[in-house]
Amino acid sequence: MLPDLDTLARIAADHDPAVGDWSPDHFYGPWAQEADRYALLTAMAHAAFLIAEGNTRSAVDRWSAGKPSPPADVRAGVRALERAPLASWTVDSVDAAGVTLVSPAGILPPARVALGRIALRDRPPERGDRVLARVVEGVAWGPIAIVERPS
Repeated sequence: MLPDLDTLARIAADHDPAVGDWSPDHFYGPWAQEADRYALLTAMAHAAFLIAEGNTRSAVDRWSAGKPSPPADVRAGVRALERAPLASWTVDSVDAAGVTLVSPAGILPPARVALGRIALRDRPPERGDRVLARVVEGVAWGPIAIVERPS
């Protein structure tokens, strides 16, 4: 079972108290100031997999090695996410149940995400939109909209 964003954000904050300050800028750049609570939580959760400045291991690595040992099912879900790269996906279709994402090269199987769960999206997703997400067994985790800079 994959952990929720709250769990990963907590892991990140427990091992790097400043993660709430730097992660929105890291993931959203100039749009960090416009991020809502869900987008901020998403940035913190993804930051749990990064090696922050001044550290030699990610927050997830330090958490999994901690005592007492985290429950096996939670560790397995976190490991699955850790192995899945944060990659670009394209919205292929939108229906009442959610959004189907496809890899730009078309070499990976499609992934699903529930509607309303895409960070930095101020409108409903449309075919052709791009998002960053980790995909595990056909489920898109923590998707972030790729916002195009105005010309």
